[in-house]
Amino acid sequence: MALDVRPSRAEDGERLARARGAAARRWLQTSPLVRMLWLVAAAQFAFLAYSAYDAYDARAWDFWWIDLALDGYLAGGDPYDVYMYVNPPATLLLFAPLSALSFGMAHAVFLAASAACIAAAALLSLHAARVRWWGLAGAVALLLLAHPSAVRSTLGLGNVNSLIVLCEAAALVAMLGSRWVLGGIALGLSFAVKPILVPLLVVPLAARRWGSVALAVAIPVALSLLAIALNAGAIGFVTDKLSFLLSGNADVLQNGNVSILGTAENVGLPRAAGEVLRLATLVVALWLAWTRWRAPADGADGDADRRLRVIETTGLLLLATLLCFSFSWLYYGLYLLPLAVTVARPGALLRHPVALAGLALMIVPFGDRMQEFEPQGFEIVRPALSWLLILAGMGLALRGPAALRVPRALSARGGA
Repeated sequence: MALDVRPSRAEDGERLARARGAAARRWLQTSPLVRMLWLVAAAQFAFLAYSAYDAYDARAWDFWWIDLALDGYLAGGDPYDVYMYVNPPATLLLFAPLSALSFGMAHAVFLAASAACIAAAALLSLHAARVRWWGLAGAVALLLLAHPSAVRSTLGLGNVNSLIVLCEAAALVAMLGSRWVLGGIALGLSFAVKPILVPLLVVPLAARRWGSVALAVAIPVALSLLAIALNAGAIGFVTDKLSFLLSGNADVLQNGNVSILGTAENVGLPRAAGEVLRLATLVVALWLAWTRWRAPADGADGDADRRLRVIETTGLLLLATLLCFSFSWLYYGLYLLPLAVTVARPGALLRHPVALAGLALMIVPFGDRMQEFEPQGFEIVRPALSWLLILAGMGLALRGPAALRVPRALSARGGA
């Protein structure tokens, strides 16, 4: 007879009680200043979500495209007749419950969930990097996170980036904790909505966790096939939208394309020059990612070094994706959140002054024109420039002496 090792309900209750007690102790052990910062950060995020709803008069364009496509899909039509709906068919199934609500109510629910997802992603990212998220670092991260235009435009336009970055952070936490099934599920759900986190597959592939890789691929494929089986019009993603995406997205949005190719075109450079810059950046980014992955641990804490190596390697691969794909938008910078919080870890590549300059460019908000894809002046080059500075700074820190990195300001275990 097999031995039943499942915990009893009593044991589950004890674990839950211990977790609640630990959370209460953590809160009480922090200083009054830190607790005040946490409350301010929470109020700031709530106000940010409300402001996004109020400013866009209950019509966030990115969310509106999903709503229109979902209405068409549920009515038996072709959801991809909606010109700007480009998400995989699986997204229609995941968002179907919102169809029971009016647009205004669905938008409000989505905004509240999006703000919560971004905040949770920040805390999970700190946890993945082994930074004490419930202390000063967590409060400061949330306070700063309300200002970047990547966050404001994600909420203002009602984009799904908030869900993707939560899946990204959850996948990193799971995989770094050897929970490969959960990591595969988190990646799979992100691919089902927007397959931009494909570079993160390098982690289970390098670890030879084939089951995790299979889950990450099977979830979006299975959900999309089911969506197509329920309404054949959803095949339009394969027959129409894929080529649309690979060619650079809509011409009407070219002014908002902040990839290297898009930025080069927006400042008037020849296409050939943009292609050369893109290829050079891709080669450098991939080489740096490979170098970082193979770099030996230089600290006494092997687990912390391993976590930093994984987060920085995947961050470099995501930088390559944002810069070198045919198109990229300002709010894609949100996907660099797990990399950004590593600045709180001693020895992080992001602490190089050049990388910090790029991070600062990301944090300081843009004008409202960026949310409408009408950048002016320096705003045209600022997103790509900030990502290039981060890439260059990490490269300099990786290849140069450790003394070039900025001395630590927030200890990974410190903070009141």
